[in-house]
Amino acid sequence: MICNFCGAPLFIEKLPYAASLISSAYQPGKRFFEEQVEEKNITTLEMHLKTNNGWGCSICRNSEFSFYRLRSFGIYSKVLKKLIIKFKYNKIYLLAPVLCSFLKEAYLAYYREEKIDFIETVPDFTSGKTVSGNSLYNTENHMQLLARLFSKEVKLPYTDNIIKIRKTLRQQNLGMYERKVNLEGAFKAGNLFNVLHKNILLLDDVWTTGNTLNEISKTLKRCGADKIYLLTIARAI
Repeated sequence: MICNFCGAPLFIEKLPYAASLISSAYQPGKRFFEEQVEEKNITTLEMHLKTNNGWGCSICRNSEFSFYRLRSFGIYSKVLKKLIIKFKYNKIYLLAPVLCSFLKEAYLAYYREEKIDFIETVPDFTSGKTVSGNSLYNTENHMQLLARLFSKEVKLPYTDNIIKIRKTLRQQNLGMYERKVNLEGAFKAGNLFNVLHKNILLLDDVWTTGNTLNEISKTLKRCGADKIYLLTIARAI
């Protein structure tokens, strides 16, 4: 069983040891529990935790999330973690088709029947078109590159409509409260017509605390977006 809102597995410890995940990346759906969780350590937690969106975990019930639903392809560990690090930090962009196939599988499993208008992703402060002298440069980060590839695969337009308007500190170096403050007001939508009354699929590599994706979701909702769907390659648990 997973949280209907954020997609997190719902479980409690059966023995006095933490969950032991035995696969590098889970496949969408029931196979997560069949292949990744050792039965001796985990039992599913069937409890009536309700959110506005159905079954939910305690984190979602006590958080003010602005998105409609989150799903991920796999757990941020082992092989999947290594692939993302090589792609994101080592800039081995030959891995893009592989990671794109993971996103596509999760998209087809969870969002195939949803009415989604556009794809967006998380930009960098330096991303986008900038003028230097007489030259025009268009720089993209790893997720913008992946979003363009994913757009072609699932036949949904990628609008590249999110703009980061100020520089922020790296989230990894901050505490929980500092992470939220660090991102407040850091994003805006370039073209409001691509947001108003639209359902938007927001892509990212890893879901950890969710502060970045939620801040962008808040921005899009303030601009009149309808539903914000989140899709990541991996999630930390």
